[in-house]
Amino acid sequence: MLATIAGEYDLVLLDCPPGNEPLQAAAVAAARYALIPLKADMSSRKGVAAVAARMDSVVGLNPSLDLLGVVLVGTGTNSKQVHKVGSMIFQGGSPPLT
Repeated sequence: MLATIAGEYDLVLLDCPPGNEPLQAAAVAAARYALIPLKADMSSRKGVAAVAARMDSVVGLNPSLDLLGVVLVGTGTNSKQVHKVGSMIFQGGSPPLT
């Protein structure tokens, strides 16, 4: 569906709510790139595993899908947890899920 209008735009953003799994799967199946917003709270960090599984499930439908990265959102600049998680991600590690 997006292929018919893709040539008219430099960038098309598809923003999906976190709880709508079918919509998320459809969006990444149609996307060229994915960018995952992530809060530093525990439930959001655990949800990243579900997002990764969803992306894996559509790679067969969309082999050109690439993950651009993860963006920390909804945080204050003086939060210790934000700095801890951000530092781990920046260094190529995984934040703890406990």
